[in-house]
Amino acid sequence: MTQVLDLARRLMAAPSVTPATGAVFDAMEAMLAPLGFEVTRFTRGEGATGTPEAPVENLFAIRRGPEGSKHFAFAGHLDVVPPGGGWTSEAFDPEVRGDLLYDRGAVDMDFIQAHTEGGREFRKVLEATSWEEIEAASGVTRNQIERVGNIYAQSSKTIFAWTM
Repeated sequence: MTQVLDLARRLMAAPSVTPATGAVFDAMEAMLAPLGFEVTRFTRGEGATGTPEAPVENLFAIRRGPEGSKHFAFAGHLDVVPPGGGWTSEAFDPEVRGDLLYDRGAVDMDFIQAHTEGGREFRKVLEATSWEEIEAASGVTRNQIERVGNIYAQSSKTIFAWTM
């Protein structure tokens, strides 16, 4: 799990306030290129900073497989809204507390709140759910879940994608 944690920390530590450019894209490219991805970066927009037309950097990465092989695509975003107040730690300074990694960009709650119903209430339910309940509902033990997580983290050929 250390490698996954290190990669997540590197992304979270890269300043990425909308419209994000530079550091967060440098970090993503540095992670993907050694894995054989061809990374293409480009910027669109010519307006003044702070306007909807302001320049926004984009990135896509391709890892070609053998002729005729299947393809996998991932689409997501690397930017976050400005930090605002109420944080117990500095923005872009990820830290592990217990079993969780905390920082700006770890979860885009503003996006979730704007595009879902009951997101905050659902989060409270998830946070209140014990491992015993998860095991009973899923039929899978915590040890099995953690074992699979470790297999994913150590695998060189696993595809894991998450996006909103």
